[in-house]
Parts: sequence; structure tokens; C-alpha cells
Amino acid sequence: MRQVGVLAAPGLLALNAMTERLADDHRHAKLLAAQLAKIDGIVIDLDSVQINMVWFNFSREIDVDKLMQSLANANIKSQSTGARRNALGDALAY
Repeated sequence: MRQVGVLAAPGLLALNAMTERLADDHRHAKLLAAQLAKIDGIVIDLDSVQINMVWFNFSREIDVDKLMQSLANANIKSQSTGARRNALGDALAY
């Protein structure tokens, strides 16, 4: 049963202590989405940004590796799906 406790502990921490951060995370995601939308070649439906993840598409060829490295350099957690649709999570996480 010890393993169950190890798995449950992060969930309990998130529910009990981190809910105050949700508003900040959501605000940061909206800010990030608005800034990314200004970049030629990135398409974002700003109304769809409701949580701390930003999904976007490319309207033209972009050097995805360079973009992912630039985001990492700015302390933004990102993940390329290898397709034309990508996700950024925990926007502006420090």
C-alpha cells in the first residue's frame, strides 16, 4: 500500500495547496497564446485557451526544433507532436 500513497501524494498536494495557482497559470497561458499569435506562421484560437495549456497550428513551414529551443530558453515547457499541431503546457512555468 505504500506505493498507493506515493501515487496519491502529488494529487493531494495539487488539490489542497496548488489550486490558488490555477488562476495564475491560466492567465499566463492566455498571455503566451496572445504573444504566439503575433508570430507569422502560428495559428491559435485564442478563445480555446481555457486551461494552462496552449494548442496551436502552423500555417507554414517553421523550424520546429528552433522554436522548441527558444521556448525552452525562455523557461516555457513545450512539446512538439511532430505534426503541425503542438502544445505548450504550464505556460511560463518557473
